[in-house]
Amino acid sequence: MNMMNRGKYSGDSWALMTPVEGEVEREKRGYKLLEDRTIKCADCGKKLVEVVKVTEQEFKKTIKAICPCGGSSFIYEVLGQTLMQPAEGMIIEDMPTEVDDDNVMHITVKVIKE
Repeated sequence: MNMMNRGKYSGDSWALMTPVEGEVEREKRGYKLLEDRTIKCADCGKKLVEVVKVTEQEFKKTIKAICPCGGSSFIYEVLGQTLMQPAEGMIIEDMPTEVDDDNVMHITVKVIKE
């Protein structure tokens, strides 16, 4: 999948805890699009969150999305910094984050319909 030519990555709704605007800004920060994933609900199959890995790191992160249907996604594990945005037609309502004793960051993304 050629991530550099996909228009959806040029928007301004991507977030790395703070907003990152567009491809030019990502390049200035030294980010590369290394991997992308659309997190879907394991129960109903609805697309919930788009995640792009932009840097390699040893810091482990888990991402789980909660669906408006009451279900949730499987847990996505990634080593590196990520940018996230809601899938089309969705809004991120809440995104609690915690770090456990093993220094793993756990993110739960609650999405609602737009």
